[in-house]
Amino acid sequence: MWPFKPNIERMESRRNVKGLTRALRHGDWHVRYQAIKALRSLQDVRAIDALLKALGNESPPVRENAAYALGESTMYHPRSAEPLVEALKDESRQVRHAAAWALRHVASPNTLEPLVDSLRDEDPDVRSQSAFALGELRDARAVAPLIAALDDIFVRDMAAIALGKLGDIRAVEALITALEESFGFGQYGYATRVAEALFRLEDIRAAAPMERLAAEDNPGRRATAMESDIRNGELGLGLAYDNCIRTLVNTAKALRYKEAVYQARCASDRRRMGS
Repeated sequence: MWPFKPNIERMESRRNVKGLTRALRHGDWHVRYQAIKALRSLQDVRAIDALLKALGNESPPVRENAAYALGESTMYHPRSAEPLVEALKDESRQVRHAAAWALRHVASPNTLEPLVDSLRDEDPDVRSQSAFALGELRDARAVAPLIAALDDIFVRDMAAIALGKLGDIRAVEALITALEESFGFGQYGYATRVAEALFRLEDIRAAAPMERLAAEDNPGRRATAMESDIRNGELGLGLAYDNCIRTLVNTAKALRYKEAVYQARCASDRRRMGS
């Protein structure tokens, strides 16, 4: 079909979507790869059919970039859901990762269960990306699987973030437990993300544990964190500790304030109703 190598760069600059989609049938996978990258960059809905077809291309990099292209917010189309769900089972972990990323914008009844299944993927990056996608979909059915994912060391950060986005108070106790355990083990970066998730849930039950942990702020604990940095020749744990303490203090204050405002409004309503 192509007796010569097409000029992908020129096609992209001219927004020649038709030419780029034709290039996806080129015999050289490098050409197909450059064409799919160009289509991803253009984000033109005229390419959707070609991108969906490219999910079945023999080249893993082409399938991967097709999934990423379909996942751009400007490229959303309901027809993308089923092919992307199928791509979650691709033999290439990069393709599965791209499919999970893309599905964050495809709020279809048929996407949640496959993403939950992908929380058990053999690849940790795929599992983490699936947790992220579940948070973006804002479906309360994802709460229980994401709580379970807090036990996965490779996924727990993204699972905590996702639970914060879902805003379901069923996650409060599990997140408080995760906060206390991670702080106790010196995992200050993760503890900070859990605290931020609890802030988004706006549940007063989280305030007391945060205040208790922040009260443990002492020179000895911080010195231990700084010594670890010196030993490893890097600056990270000490700064993470400082940031965690600040987050705990500020988040607890914010939760107390929100609770006080809520109680004041309730009292005002009761007085008004009683008058």
